[in-house]
Amino acid sequence: MDKLIERLGMYRDRTIRYAGFFTQFIGSEGVVLDIGCGSGIFSKLLAKGERMVIALDIQEDFLRRMESTNINIHKVCADAHYLPFRDDSVDYVLSISLIEHLRKPEMHIVDVYRVLRKKAVWIIQLPNLQYLIEPHTKWPLLYLMPKQLQLKILELSKCPDVNMKVVAKYVLELLHKTGFEIVMIKKVYHVSIMKLIPIAPSLIFVARKT
Repeated sequence: MDKLIERLGMYRDRTIRYAGFFTQFIGSEGVVLDIGCGSGIFSKLLAKGERMVIALDIQEDFLRRMESTNINIHKVCADAHYLPFRDDSVDYVLSISLIEHLRKPEMHIVDVYRVLRKKAVWIIQLPNLQYLIEPHTKWPLLYLMPKQLQLKILELSKCPDVNMKVVAKYVLELLHKTGFEIVMIKKVYHVSIMKLIPIAPSLIFVARKT
């Protein structure tokens, strides 16, 4: 139980750290699309003032369990590869720990570009799959292992949907190719001691539709 409480505390602190960074890029009004919203913690944080937040997830159970009476939050069950929105209809998109779980991230990036308005902002948080200890499975140097062994470890670790090709360089190339401008890249360290190593366990990209 103590370990669980400690872990929940770490996630709370991480959530506050992420939100403290990306909220500076989100205005006080407009449509915010939180893709892969999960429990909706970021949707709830952002549903303030004149903002309308669309909390989207493919798992209907997540949306059903999301307790919120905020009239500014609208829940949508949909696949991140096929966003059910009109072209140029969204002001901000938020993707936290999402892209590395997609089968075809390139399709997702193209569709996000489609639904964003011109000059609109996309905030992406990406766990570093090339970190010394892979963030999902906790296996050391997983990215250096043969592909078949990676798949086996992902399956045994109950993380079969992690797409190991979705590293920072790959995502940045797709963003540039699609037409996004990279506004900022921020390294995220969950605890201070991690800063002793030059590579970060997590990255946040701020991209703008051109």
